[in-house]
Amino acid sequence: MRLIALGFVVVTLMTATPAPAQSVGETIDVQGWKVHLEKNADGSATCAAMWTFDDESAVGFAADTNKNTFLIVSEPEAELVKNRKYEVNYGVDGGKTRRVMAVATSKAMLVVPIGDPDADFAAFGRAKAINVEFGGESYDEPLQKARGAIQALGRCVAGAP
Repeated sequence: MRLIALGFVVVTLMTATPAPAQSVGETIDVQGWKVHLEKNADGSATCAAMWTFDDESAVGFAADTNKNTFLIVSEPEAELVKNRKYEVNYGVDGGKTRRVMAVATSKAMLVVPIGDPDADFAAFGRAKAINVEFGGESYDEPLQKARGAIQALGRCVAGAP
């Protein structure tokens, strides 16, 4: 649970069936994904959806009311340097990959800006797995029930105060 909260704080600082209305600071469960809403200092709001695996690795998505979108990747085995930029390649189901620069927010977590949220979120919602490469390592994670989480993320941002 600490990892999920850290992901939400990191994204906040850097920038289906209908889900119930969310209050600021509230975390709701959407098919196993934790969807969280935070209010930012500039008055905008950030919503994040995280899935944590048994090995404590996690994958997530975030969006804010300023239309910034992110992929969040946490791998306990990673040896990243906090605040350092890393080249990241990511793709789904063995398809086309995108290359972007991401920032390490801890020794195990990267926040990856998504350049084409409509296309990427649609692909994430349909995908069975995501592959993320950074720091000389490749990580494959299943995207379990991501479509519902992404829909909830969109509703969260749209309904944010």
